[in-house]
Amino acid sequence: MTLALALAFNAVLMVALVGALLVVMSRAARLKPHLSPSAAPVFEPAPVGRTARASFGRRPKGALAVVRS
Repeated sequence: MTLALALAFNAVLMVALVGALLVVMSRAARLKPHLSPSAAPVFEPAPVGRTARASFGRRPKGALAVVRS
């Protein structure tokens, strides 16, 4: 690639980058402002189906593996 071709290619890429930046920044003006934390909805944690004790009680009583030497 020659120097002139590389410079032309970079110039085209810069124009495309500036154009994309202008499009993105023009859309930012149309966005709605965010809600303040006092006006935001309050979410409560979901109820838990099982407790840790219930799952612990269901473990097998026997040995899981037998090691023989």
